[in-house]
Amino acid sequence: MRRHCSSLAIALLGLGVLAGCRDGPAPPSRTEALPARFDAVYAARLDSLDLALAALAALPAHPDSALARQTFRRARAAYKRIEYLLEFEDHIRATDLNAPPVPIVDEDDYTNVIPPHGLQVVEAAVFPRPARNFQQVTRGQLRDMRRIVGFIRQDSSYRAARTWRVPFEAARMELARITTLGIAGFDATVSKDGLRESAEALEGVREGLDAYAGTMLQRDSAGWAGLQRSLDAAIGALQSAPDVDGFDRLDFIVRFARPIAGGLARLQRALGLPELREPDPWSPGATDIYAAGAIDPAWFAPDYAPPSTPALVALGRQLFFDPRLSAAGRRSCATCHQPALGFTDRRRLASVDPGHGTVRNTPTLLNAGFQRAQFADQRAGYLEFQFEAVMANPREMALRPDSAARRLASDSALTARFAAVFGKPRTQSLTGQAMSIAVAAYVRSLQALDSRFDRAVRGDTAAIDASERRGFNLFMGKAGCGTCHFAPLFGGSFPPAYIESEPEVIGVPATPVTRGAVVDGDPGVFDVDRAPLHRHAFKTPTVRNVALTAPYMHNGVFRTLEEVVDFYDRGGGNGLGMKLPNQTLPSDRLHLSAQEKRDLIAFLRSLTDSSASAPLPAAATPAAPGSRATPPRAATAPP
Repeated sequence: MRRHCSSLAIALLGLGVLAGCRDGPAPPSRTEALPARFDAVYAARLDSLDLALAALAALPAHPDSALARQTFRRARAAYKRIEYLLEFEDHIRATDLNAPPVPIVDEDDYTNVIPPHGLQVVEAAVFPRPARNFQQVTRGQLRDMRRIVGFIRQDSSYRAARTWRVPFEAARMELARITTLGIAGFDATVSKDGLRESAEALEGVREGLDAYAGTMLQRDSAGWAGLQRSLDAAIGALQSAPDVDGFDRLDFIVRFARPIAGGLARLQRALGLPELREPDPWSPGATDIYAAGAIDPAWFAPDYAPPSTPALVALGRQLFFDPRLSAAGRRSCATCHQPALGFTDRRRLASVDPGHGTVRNTPTLLNAGFQRAQFADQRAGYLEFQFEAVMANPREMALRPDSAARRLASDSALTARFAAVFGKPRTQSLTGQAMSIAVAAYVRSLQALDSRFDRAVRGDTAAIDASERRGFNLFMGKAGCGTCHFAPLFGGSFPPAYIESEPEVIGVPATPVTRGAVVDGDPGVFDVDRAPLHRHAFKTPTVRNVALTAPYMHNGVFRTLEEVVDFYDRGGGNGLGMKLPNQTLPSDRLHLSAQEKRDLIAFLRSLTDSSASAPLPAAATPAAPGSRATPPRAATAPP
């Protein structure tokens, strides 16, 4: 059998760290610490980053453009080489080094705005040419970043906790980061270096995995060699891309990224390394973020929510269609969220009872279980909280959950069902919180992640046509959609950890005009946290199944996807003549051609999966005796 040692493994042999590469050391234990050289290589990479930042700081006040770009690229490449481990072990410090170049609201004090910081601020001062105030903008940034690198170097807590599993988990997450953010140019929007930097990130992954070289040559030399070939091929594809807009991202994910994911899983099995036991957004056994069932909806549930079961989902479904949950007994959840209409109502604004309060477009519930925040203004952190808020709203259900539970307590069959599902006595099982748990479990079951695009990205590339494929590249490239609607969920939950979900200000107009527009009066998130930066800010919704859910935006102002694409092409609200200083959407025109707009819409339509919208049997849609509620209509064709 042919033995293979990577270049770094050979170098380590010379230092005596991986002596015995030919025969391989004994298999690692489940908690055995990594070779000391792993920490040494990581420390050397931190030194490289510090030196690159120092070189940036040493540039004159008015540097030569070519020299400034070259110096910046070296610094970003040095960061990308350690991104995989730094993001895995210390996301906060990683963000301090490479945060998006936009101000954010301080979560501890909503009146305080944290200014942008890190490499992306420096990038904007370098590209396309150095800013006139280059040194003024970058001096403090670079000083702070070098201080952070020093903190990371001195922190020994992570080094003590590193086991053989850590580089594998970090590599898996970095591969997900590359295939969702990197190839979309998320942190290289000005330099357009996303592909080049993704190649550097993979080089960093390779260096980290080389700590396993000796053992892998003994345990699975063919798997190790195969992973090296996959990494070489992927890095080569990224480095040789002629231009960022023409890069075939679907081809990269299918032909280059998926083999790396498979290779990582094979080697982890060969080493007998345990799966991650800490809370994690990935489903057990998942290796590829685009794979079926890769993301676990339980990650988005509160700690008190029990594991989902068919019985719990069925109970929640029964409640979802029960009008007895409303004060007047005429409204159920399905009144607005109709399965046959993609769990929307196709109205511009929801049909609610008279009264005071903001009324918005009814959002789809398909894939709502994969979101970090609920409602357009993100005021509810979980589906359970959203249900409770809707129940208490006097213009919607007008009946608080505990009151509804007392009303339903006389239904002996229902109380028996609650008792069986929750394993409690009948008198204790039907509560307001139990109802919220059940309905939330049903909504989390409304997963629609098997569209034609999904089948294509999982290997069946013939599932989408050439126009849809071009549209995906536009979505992730020139059109910039993928830097807010993050693949593969295509919503605002930030991959691959799915912890953050920042609201966006895009300048939705009050009426569908193309010039002289006035921003819609809805204050959005500002109405919740009173943060001036969040005035007219809203949650970024998923665009999956968007072909089923017209009209669009929180106020239903746009009737068609063509109108939506045209709005973004013009630069959002500011492009329509508004003057929103806090607009987070770039105000520049995209200059999409007519064909590019058609391709982009074709891709959006390829995200349709109506399987969860199939009509339910009559038995699943009970109504109270004498109520005027009706079961949902049969499925209809998308608009």
